[in-house]
Amino acid sequence: MATDTDPSLAALETAGLLFRHANRLFRRLRASRAADSLGVSKLGILARLHQDGPATAKHLAAYLGLQPQSMTRLLASMENSRLIHRHLDQTDRRQIRIELTDKGRKLLLEDVARRHDRLARSLIRVLTTAEIELLRIAAGLMERVTTAIEPPAPSAEPGKMKS
Repeated sequence: MATDTDPSLAALETAGLLFRHANRLFRRLRASRAADSLGVSKLGILARLHQDGPATAKHLAAYLGLQPQSMTRLLASMENSRLIHRHLDQTDRRQIRIELTDKGRKLLLEDVARRHDRLARSLIRVLTTAEIELLRIAAGLMERVTTAIEPPAPSAEPGKMKS
């Protein structure tokens, strides 16, 4: 267990707890979704488009960590379901831009509302009002930490050593 005299050890221990419990919460919420709801990858695409606006398939694939072939199939399915729309970029005609449709936005917001409702009901069931307030403050702290995480340094070119 960490002590007050070793803040780096305390931070490391807290990071491990935070990572473990945030992942567990995410998995539990994902597992409790309705069987007929959209898959995680499709929801990820809709959420990214809702948050950041139109994007290329390459950008979305990189964000979700998907292979281009998987992204192609997902986007085709989503376009057939009228969740997204693809069109040529007006400034760079070589690029295809993907944007959210009204139907895609509606499905995303409904899914988010169901998840928020499910989580809020759990909070009310097991926490006191004071604990819920503490968790709200902790959520703000988690956002600060999230935005402070730096991307990994670029790796050296293959065959070249880092100096």
